[in-house]
Amino acid sequence: MGRRAVAAVGGVGQELVTTPDFDRVIEAYHLALGQLVKGRPDAATAMFSRQDDVTLANPFGPVTRGYEVLHVAVDDASRLAFVRLLPDDRGSSAARFLVDAAAFFADHGIRIERIMTDRAFTYRLSRHFNGAVQALHVRHKITHPYRPQTNGKAERFIQTLLSEWAYARLYRSNEERHRALPKWLRYYNYSRPHTALKGKSPMAVCKQRL
Repeated sequence: MGRRAVAAVGGVGQELVTTPDFDRVIEAYHLALGQLVKGRPDAATAMFSRQDDVTLANPFGPVTRGYEVLHVAVDDASRLAFVRLLPDDRGSSAARFLVDAAAFFADHGIRIERIMTDRAFTYRLSRHFNGAVQALHVRHKITHPYRPQTNGKAERFIQTLLSEWAYARLYRSNEERHRALPKWLRYYNYSRPHTALKGKSPMAVCKQRL
């Protein structure tokens, strides 16, 4: 399992109305974030060092800034992925996500026996999350300190998700980006070939295991 914060593009409930000049700014913003995901931070560093960068969130209304938390779970054997965008990473949200993930995987013939998470307080100390772990009768393993690569499959999926969905193109609003997620996730699970799976999709591997 893993989780990542995704910066909101627009104010909640508002659709961005753009001008040609602002279109170019937003396009540069997405390109910079795309480069950042690939380990090249220079463009993003230059962009976010500007004094007026905060207005990128909503330049035609009150300044708004915020985050959503992208919770993900990836099956170790098939790479089948389950994703939810939630407003925070509190223990109650993480617990709900874990229960929903267990139901999703069960629908595809997969019973969760063990989970691996990073070392966030939510996973280590939340009574809600630990209660969900116990209720599902699963073992909980935590990554080693300063070694997120221990949870490599989830980390790699997050990078793929960010580069192929979150920052893959110009979105006019955060709501538009939300609407694109289910379609991309279905493509990932049902159609996207994986080298580690010998060119098969996660769902094809799941069906073989049934």
